[in-house]
Amino acid sequence: MNIQTIRSLGLSLFLLCGSHAAICFAETTRAAPPIQFPSGIKVETVDESIDRLSKLIKQHPHEGLLYLSRAEYLNSAARYTEALRDANRAIELSSRSADAYKQRTLALSGLAKWQEALGDADRYVRMASGSEQIVAYEMRGCVELRAKKYASAIVDFNAAIQLDRRSAWLYLYRAWAFSGFGVYERTVKDCNKCLSLVDETHGSPDWQIEVFALSARAHAYDQQGEHELAKKDLKLQAEIFERHKTAPKKAE
Repeated sequence: MNIQTIRSLGLSLFLLCGSHAAICFAETTRAAPPIQFPSGIKVETVDESIDRLSKLIKQHPHEGLLYLSRAEYLNSAARYTEALRDANRAIELSSRSADAYKQRTLALSGLAKWQEALGDADRYVRMASGSEQIVAYEMRGCVELRAKKYASAIVDFNAAIQLDRRSAWLYLYRAWAFSGFGVYERTVKDCNKCLSLVDETHGSPDWQIEVFALSARAHAYDQQGEHELAKKDLKLQAEIFERHKTAPKKAE
């Protein structure tokens, strides 16, 4: 593999990782839990949850929490236009709901409306409290990252890391922001920290976040002229893909 190939592959993989930030909100919020109704019925699938909530909304059309809950499920199903409509309605019924702005940020981000998403992310950060502040800073940082506002993204990821120093994802997101800003030494440092925490991360399987971190670090090494280190990371990346491809699937 020659240097030009390393540069092209490293940049392509980094850009691929960057596109992953567009869906990081779903990983940040995790899959929504099944709804527990008074009757004791547990809804087991997203589609069933959406259908059940739709029926409840027909019965209680002015209940903001129902629109908010349906927006969350619609976002998790990548039905962003519908989720945006429900989030708008939830805000109309309860403008002081931080969760409503959170869901609208998710929906707008899913539709790649980054400037509008930033406005709602700002509101969410101002309204969030307790442990929810971590999610709020992380979410706004990711929107800023996709909007190429790298300096602002770094500030938000710094704030989130101050509140949660054990999240591998936060260090990975900040590494992407530093890379976009052209600060490659810090990119490498954050990738190293991410990889050291990878066994404790949650959300995406460990091998995936490891691949993202290795690709970002390879790109940073290459930009610094450390082509052999970049080549080594790309080789590790290929080995991880191969192991995952050949690993036996776990029984459901």
